[in-house]
Amino acid sequence: MSSMSIAVITDVHGNLPALQAVLKEVERIGCDLVYHTGDSIAIGPFPGECLQLLLDRADTRMVMGNHERYLANGIPQPPPSYMSSGELEHQIWVRSELDEKQKAQVKSLPYIAIHEFNGLKVGFVHGRMREDGYDFSNVPVGGVEELDRYFSFIPADIVFYGHIHTSSRKKGIKEYVNPGSAGCSKDSLARFALLRIDGGSYSLNSCKVPYDKSVVLAELERRRVPDRDFIAKVFYGKG
Repeated sequence: MSSMSIAVITDVHGNLPALQAVLKEVERIGCDLVYHTGDSIAIGPFPGECLQLLLDRADTRMVMGNHERYLANGIPQPPPSYMSSGELEHQIWVRSELDEKQKAQVKSLPYIAIHEFNGLKVGFVHGRMREDGYDFSNVPVGGVEELDRYFSFIPADIVFYGHIHTSSRKKGIKEYVNPGSAGCSKDSLARFALLRIDGGSYSLNSCKVPYDKSVVLAELERRRVPDRDFIAKVFYGKG
């Protein structure tokens, strides 16, 4: 294929209205492939629905994020010091919302994916694993030299990543692109990136589409999602 379009989504975090808005726009644009770079579940009230929607699409690929990792490996005992009691309860709830088939599919997700499109090597990853092999380390938000070191393990020309919910695009040894979280923002906009490859050249665009955040806030309450007050304030900007 001499030309193709790839939509890259990250950090949907159980926000079904946001994911549906993005996928509707992706279908309008007409993309050949959709990639989700981790954290499809947790935080939002629709973990099972979001995961299933992504898994059911023939044109969609996924890599594992830290929240999929928590599901696949379980929470270590004792729980890590950085995990609050509210988050621990929330992770237990997320697990209860997924069926056994979904859990097995999450366990099979790759940690990293690299594809070559018309000579352009593209890497998809959530972030870099910590040395303990359990969780992801913080993605640097400073200079591009830090990103060069952090993503040195990925043999690609472009690296799409997530974990940090704010969008970013920087060029060093490689080009590093974070589309920004599709499901966690204080506005009512779902974000994704659009990569267009044509022959030996490519273009990148940051995209955002509106969705109804009130549905998410209402469902946090209706489903009595653990840690919902903290989630609504920190991840959705509820006053």
